Amino acid sequence: KADSVQVFITCPNTLKAGSNGLLTNIVPIAGNKLRYEWKSNYPINYYLPSFSVSDYQEYNIYAHPAGITDSILIQNYLYSNSGYLPYFKAEIDNTPLFIELLSEKYGMYPFKNEKYGHCVAPIGGGMEHQTMTTLSSFNFELIIHELGHQWFGDNVTCANWQDIWLNEGFATYTYYIGLQNLQTQANADQEMLNEHNDIKSATNGSVYVPLSQIFDENRIFDYRLTYEKGAAIIHSMRFILNNDSLFYSVLQNFQQTYKDSVATGDDFKNMISSMSGIDFTDYFAQWYYGEGYPTYNIVWQQQSDTVSFTVNQQTSMPSITPFFKLPVEIKFFWSGGDTTLRFAQAYNQQQFSAYIPHLINNLQVDPNNWVVDGIANITTGISVNSILQSVIVKPNPAKDFIVLNVNFKTSENDFIIYDISGKNVKTFKMNADVLKIDISDLENGMYFINCINNNNILPAKFIVNK
Repeated sequence: KADSVQVFITCPNTLKAGSNGLLTNIVPIAGNKLRYEWKSNYPINYYLPSFSVSDYQEYNIYAHPAGITDSILIQNYLYSNSGYLPYFKAEIDNTPLFIELLSEKYGMYPFKNEKYGHCVAPIGGGMEHQTMTTLSSFNFELIIHELGHQWFGDNVTCANWQDIWLNEGFATYTYYIGLQNLQTQANADQEMLNEHNDIKSATNGSVYVPLSQIFDENRIFDYRLTYEKGAAIIHSMRFILNNDSLFYSVLQNFQQTYKDSVATGDDFKNMISSMSGIDFTDYFAQWYYGEGYPTYNIVWQQQSDTVSFTVNQQTSMPSITPFFKLPVEIKFFWSGGDTTLRFAQAYNQQQFSAYIPHLINNLQVDPNNWVVDGIANITTGISVNSILQSVIVKPNPAKDFIVLNVNFKTSENDFIIYDISGKNVKTFKMNADVLKIDISDLENGMYFINCINNNNILPAKFIVNK
């Protein structure tokens, strides 16, 4: 990046010129002209200096983010016709709230010692010129998207066009954060649903821009992949963390670590992995470098207070990304209530059990729309009474071992023991009526046993109490 920028513009004295940084001087020039002298002392990427000239009116407001005693100037250069400011004033006046919100979520506005502002110009949409965004008009989404770039794009810039996600994915997700915090969760949910539906309008394409396509402007700025899917995978990472305080700490630390510099998608992967203790290597391989999305099939059944189910997924680009390894939420409904539980799917045809002391009448996969996915079928499994007549676990509660007693009608069955979170802790086969199983390595708590035969499941449960 350049260490600073100075932009001097000479124009007729009936016009104003807006640019980066602070307006340090206006110098009269012979011939009824003025020289506007703008200077910024912050490092700046080479595509971010700008200037715009028109018969502007100036409308200034101020933001007061927590953590500083002074205010941040928001300098707006607007078209001078008498109806322009009244028409857009309410939208423009949201900008202080946006700066205050994003300073809380992403860290302090990176250029607080100078300003933020807008220059109106006849362009398509907006461009996040550092400290002085250029845009065509004003609305909630455009203002907060371009402002989000001051952190993701300007303060920290993608190191190459292949990682443009760091700019556009985060700016797009900034709109979701704005809706969630300044409007309603329902509005934010609807926006994410719209993005997911648009992403699924085609089956292919990676967020990461392949090296062979870096000279294709339309691919770099592909709205479905770079913007929408870019935002969606940030949303899913937030889901995996399951801790908003940690999520925003990662974003803030990323801003501090790479401020005034550049970064790659792998830099973000390494930081979120390090700070969370969760290895995001598979996630990036599947969602960032990979293509497509999963569609879930669930087969479930209930015996007494235990619901057992098998999770299978088909992917839209199986030759490139055959499986998406990530948690899945399932919502269980019963008459008068429901509960949502999270399960970590690591492979296809994975079986899970859950303790639910209600008669379940329906299931919903990913009810909060955290993941770009589709739902093909949710069906009730075939009765297992023709396979097994009974599964008895003794002693229960148990300490060091259990004895599994099963009355078989078939020769061999697979058994899986899960803990209450759905984690597979033991797997074994059984082809006799009675089997003694060592559980001395299990911690205290409730466990589920699934007997699987031809994709049918018979559950049982036991408690370890040492």
